[in-house]
Amino acid sequence: MILRKLSFPAAILLGSLLMGASPTLAEAVLHRGNSAEPQTLDQAHTSMDIEGFILKDLYEGLTIYDAGGAVVPGVAESWTVSDDGTVYTFYLRSNAKWSDGSPVTAEDFLFSLRRIEDPKTAAGYANILYPIKNAEKVNKGELPVDQLGVEAVDDQTLEITLEQPTPYFIQILAHQTALPVSKASVEKNGTKFVQPGIMVSNGAFKLTGHVPNDNLTVEKNPEYWDAANVKLDKVIFYPID
Repeated sequence: MILRKLSFPAAILLGSLLMGASPTLAEAVLHRGNSAEPQTLDQAHTSMDIEGFILKDLYEGLTIYDAGGAVVPGVAESWTVSDDGTVYTFYLRSNAKWSDGSPVTAEDFLFSLRRIEDPKTAAGYANILYPIKNAEKVNKGELPVDQLGVEAVDDQTLEITLEQPTPYFIQILAHQTALPVSKASVEKNGTKFVQPGIMVSNGAFKLTGHVPNDNLTVEKNPEYWDAANVKLDKVIFYPID
């Protein structure tokens, strides 16, 4: 075995890792500063990146940003666009699941998008989704929510109709406002659906703890469709403002 001389910082880092290691494999934990305390973990009421960073660990939208900043498939493994650029048809992954093991369906996305535009929700960024047909009118109370241009064709097919061609619509769907919620969980738990032990999420991690103004903990979600490629076991967010 060849031994190489370590720099002092590297030696300190190695020592810290070894001291924290268990007799088997050390748990992979990321300690992450996050500017300030999140005000909410409800997609409809977030307004800052502070919440967005956490929510995008917990939930996955139809599309996501990869490490290079490009928009790539998320829950939607593929999609088609009509010739006139106004109808997007998304095909959901058959193995996409919520953290409780139930399937993520087109109905969940339909429910989530209607919830954002429902004026009773008073979502802060409802206007981001105004390119969707009738979204602005629904949000202003001029049309009922069932007139929003979104349809669950079947469990794994979601169709979204736009007011007019919007070339950046795929990017919009990667925003935290467009992240899905579990219809079953929200209907059962109401506003409590955001709490540790209650939240049902579909992303790489699930919410396991929150000490306000101290830390928020998420742990690897074994039900996530791409869990095999999630290398961290836990992420702990700290408000550092």
